[in-house]
Amino acid sequence: MILGIARHGETDSNSMKLWVSDSDYPLNDKGKIQAKLLATSLRNYGFKQIVTSDKRRAIETAEIVSHELGIPIYGSFKIFRDRNYGPAEGLTSDEIYNKFGIRMRNSLTPELDLLPGAEKVEELRDRVIKGLDFLMNKFEESSVLLITHGAFARMAYRIINGDDQGIYFYNCSNFISECNNSKCKIIRGLEHINFDDSS
Repeated sequence: MILGIARHGETDSNSMKLWVSDSDYPLNDKGKIQAKLLATSLRNYGFKQIVTSDKRRAIETAEIVSHELGIPIYGSFKIFRDRNYGPAEGLTSDEIYNKFGIRMRNSLTPELDLLPGAEKVEELRDRVIKGLDFLMNKFEESSVLLITHGAFARMAYRIINGDDQGIYFYNCSNFISECNNSKCKIIRGLEHINFDDSS
C-alpha cells in the first residue's frame, strides 16, 4: 500500500500562531491555494482515495485535492484529529509559556502532558498507531492520501521513520510511505508547500 500523509492548509488560527485542536476553523484564502499546490505536488503518485480527519480544515483541504486530482474522499474520522492541547487550546506559544511555563517546541512537546485535559504524547502515539492500522487494513492493496493535522502527521512520521528531530510540518507539508504487513517505510521524504506555520 502507498500511504501519503499531509497536513491541512492554512487557517486564520494558523496565521495567528494559535495552538488549535478542537476549534473548527475553515481554510483561509491562502490555505485554499496551498491545497491546490498540494494536489499538484501529489499528481504523479496515483492516489486512489482520500481519508481525512473530521475537522473542517482537513475536510476542505481534501475536497480541493479531490477536485484537482479527480479522486474520491472515502470518509472523515475523529481518530485522525490533532493532539488535544487541553487548557492550552487557542493560545500562542508565548501565552502558553506565560500561563503554564511550558515552551512549545513543536506539537509533540512532552511537557504539555502535565496540563489537565491535554492529550499525552503516548496517548497520541497509541491513537496514531490505531489510525495507521485502520488505513493499512482498509487500503492494503491500494494507495490512499490522509489529510490530517500537524501533531498526527508528526507522530506518524516519528513512528515510521524512528525519529522526527529537525523536521517541521508546515501547512500542507507531506510525505509518502510504502506499507506492507503493518510496517511502513518512507519512500519520499517530507515536502513543503511553503514555509510558514509549523507544528
